[in-house]
Amino acid sequence: MNLSGEPKLGPSEYLKYCSCGMSFIAGGARGGDIQEQCEKCRDKYLKSKQEVSMKYFKMSEFNCKETGENEMDIHFLRRLDRLRELCKFPFVINSGFRSKKHSVEKVKSMPGTHTMGIAADVKVLNASQRYKLLKHAYAMGFKGIGIAKGFVHVDDRVTESKSWIY
Repeated sequence: MNLSGEPKLGPSEYLKYCSCGMSFIAGGARGGDIQEQCEKCRDKYLKSKQEVSMKYFKMSEFNCKETGENEMDIHFLRRLDRLRELCKFPFVINSGFRSKKHSVEKVKSMPGTHTMGIAADVKVLNASQRYKLLKHAYAMGFKGIGIAKGFVHVDDRVTESKSWIY
């Protein structure tokens, strides 16, 4: 960053603005002239085209149970896919994305991590599955982990790490 708060640009790089208003660096080695969107909008576009490749999940498994909306974060989904691989048991997603209109979210004073597309509740059938999921989720650095009898909540919150029991 320079004194004006703008990012420092390398040779043949320039600052562009996405249609959402975010700035991003284009040109040079970071993306050439073909880049027309910031990373967040590009991820949304790829997700909308179902181009997110996951080994263990379909995007539809994360749809809001009440509205059908789905704005899951691609980076979170890739991490969850890796967590599933490490746990070596099938994940059933009880809750993925939740619209702010979802009955659980409407009563909250502030929308939760599910509305940001960075959380999932994964069904567990027994203590062994719960243990494996918790062990690997902590090791991978998931920052929000909630433990219930029938599921484990994992999220990538940006605030301080937090664990709780339902």
